[in-house]
Amino acid sequence: MQRLDKPLSMYYNQKKKGGKKMGEYFPVQFKKSAVVLEKPSGTIAITDPMSIQQRKFYDAFLYVAKKDLEKDPLKTRFEIQLAEVKRLFGIEKDKNNLRLKKQIKKLMSLVAEYNILEKDKEIEWGAFSILPFVVIQNGKIIFEIPTPVKEAFLKKGGVFGKIDLVIIRDLNSKYSVILYELLKDYQNVQIPKMTIEKFRELFGLENKYTDNFNNLKRWVLDVAIKELNENPNIEWNVSYKLFKSGGNKYTHIKFIKIPKPLPKLEKQKAQGVKNKNYKQIVEKLMELIPEKYRKKYVKKLLLQNIAEKGYEYIEKQIEYTNKAKIKEYTHYTAYLRRAIEEDYAGVEDSDTAKKLKILRKIEEKYSGKTFMYNEQKYTIRGFGFDEEGKVVIYVFVEVDEKTVAEKDFIVKDITVYELDKALAERVID
Repeated sequence: MQRLDKPLSMYYNQKKKGGKKMGEYFPVQFKKSAVVLEKPSGTIAITDPMSIQQRKFYDAFLYVAKKDLEKDPLKTRFEIQLAEVKRLFGIEKDKNNLRLKKQIKKLMSLVAEYNILEKDKEIEWGAFSILPFVVIQNGKIIFEIPTPVKEAFLKKGGVFGKIDLVIIRDLNSKYSVILYELLKDYQNVQIPKMTIEKFRELFGLENKYTDNFNNLKRWVLDVAIKELNENPNIEWNVSYKLFKSGGNKYTHIKFIKIPKPLPKLEKQKAQGVKNKNYKQIVEKLMELIPEKYRKKYVKKLLLQNIAEKGYEYIEKQIEYTNKAKIKEYTHYTAYLRRAIEEDYAGVEDSDTAKKLKILRKIEEKYSGKTFMYNEQKYTIRGFGFDEEGKVVIYVFVEVDEKTVAEKDFIVKDITVYELDKALAERVID
């Protein structure tokens, strides 16, 4: 985890090519590692009156306060450089700080009810001012955070959602940010079904889209879910179900999350997204490379191919290359590149490789689909083979509204060539 041990200006708003800023409206430019805010659960499920910029701004303030409280639990006031906050709101030319003061007063005027999904059982009801105290002094903004938030930060054994501020920085919709934080708050269980009224409070929609629910689906739900599902750094695919209770109006909503199938993640990450898991896999592959050839260009070659080719394929090409009589480093790299491109080891000609290709196509087709077995619904999360070569279907089964269990099916009487037809007969959505 990266800490703010340097001035915020060391991290903020570095530029891409073409002059565009990264991390606009957010004070920290993160390069390699995640920056995780352990946000108290009750403060995630709040009535949300903030804009997306204000929410990102507020999360950054909470991050600074949380880090200070870890060093000094008695601290009551926290500080950020004035210039950084002005950069945060894109108002560097605000010489008299008039626009800045207007933004701060907006935050100070906002009141949020918290724990509205009642996850924290010790709180029946609560509300707080988003930003209770701010003063500008000696080129700094000194601020306080709400007492309930501070108490939750300091509480031992408290319930927290681990929010990755790097991911939040890149989200474009306020509703995507809210839904992402909600997903992280319910990291290991399903989000409970909630009334439409609770949903509206949580997403700040009490007075919006009241006449046409289709517009709410189009401009809120579909936008947020599309953005999260297309983000390769978010590990779930998200969907939702709407419920009616004896009438024509929707009364409840339930968000559903399942881990993204591996082929989808690999495809997304192959499109230029660097992921620490791939780096770990490549480090393992580098151990197979003779020590004198373990150079950065070899590592780069493996990173370029790992998402598409997979570990076992590249492992076989390295083993084949190692058996060749190669003396020079540049020759080794060139030989390994050709081996990967042209399959010198003959991996793709094997019967196992052919079965894997078929299984991956089936996985792309059916991952996330639901099928019936012994009157129980199962959601497919992936496929594989066991040690005897039998097909394994990895599934989720919903135990109750809040709990999902993992289960593995070993398909004994159906070969991989018959699997597609068998699934087509059982899949229900």
